[in-house]
Amino acid sequence: MTAARIIRALVLLVSLVGATLCAEAQHANVVARIGLLPFGSPSNEYDRSLVEAFRLGLHEIGIIENRDIALVVVQPSPVTFRHRDRVVDVATKHGLGVIFAFPPAARAGALVAYDPDYADLCRRAASYADRILKGTKPADLAVQEPTKLDLIVNLKSAKALGLTIPESLRVQATETIE
Repeated sequence: MTAARIIRALVLLVSLVGATLCAEAQHANVVARIGLLPFGSPSNEYDRSLVEAFRLGLHEIGIIENRDIALVVVQPSPVTFRHRDRVVDVATKHGLGVIFAFPPAARAGALVAYDPDYADLCRRAASYADRILKGTKPADLAVQEPTKLDLIVNLKSAKALGLTIPESLRVQATETIE
């Protein structure tokens, strides 16, 4: 999955979860905001472009980011995966919801996790390896995108934050944590 597709997937997730939660907060005359916890170097042009793409995606759906934050979207990386429990704990202590790209993070208390099904990706990769070993040139194989995604919603965390997860999101979840 390319970085641009990851960003689009995150923005889609924000539009599904974040916009709904923001609308709910606005009913209470509170403007909810979304923050991004990026991984990378601010001096690296590529890393800056990912953050900017996310920022633009938020603006496209009418959300102002990184001010009076109520929801944090964590950029996927080995570092954020390794420290997911700590990120979730700190956010929870400050009353912030967290969206991660890793299902274990939702099981650790993040509000939502959204990620490709890696078992499905590995099964599909095995068929690619088989085709290559049977003589197909790798250049002749089409690039494939994930077709199966996991959406895990932690209702327990939502309740602790005083949030209501809409039924329309719950029915799309592959797993809910009560």
